[in-house]
Amino acid sequence: MQLPKASQGADAPNIEDGLTPATFLDLTIKDHEQFVGTDSYGHPDDGRRFHLLFQVLDKPGGKPLYDDGDLVQLDTMTSLKTGPASKFAKYMEVILTAAEFAAWQAEEPFDEEKVVGREVTLNIIHNKKNWPQIDDVLPAMKAAK
Repeated sequence: MQLPKASQGADAPNIEDGLTPATFLDLTIKDHEQFVGTDSYGHPDDGRRFHLLFQVLDKPGGKPLYDDGDLVQLDTMTSLKTGPASKFAKYMEVILTAAEFAAWQAEEPFDEEKVVGREVTLNIIHNKKNWPQIDDVLPAMKAAK
């Protein structure tokens, strides 16, 4: 076994800016120390954020995209706010069916496992360090016939 150098960083995945198909994989909550304190509106902020993980696809209705043998997966984060005007609610409206979204809003149960693998469209942009990031989550594109 040969271990890599401790200082070796990964290269950014090779993905272009613009709209790209993806599937929803997971929703987690992570702690971010840099956000603990007061938010930009003067409200207390515990630093916790929702993280939504997506698998990028090679085309609408296609297969997972690989870059140098690695799956291309991207995540985005939102605050824990879930009200109708929140970014999280906007993303849920895209990921969930209309019936699931209505059930979620009414706090009624639905089969959350069916959401995994649901196709969406991601709007990709690159940050200052040239890493791709999710700018928006949109409805799935139609697959070419």
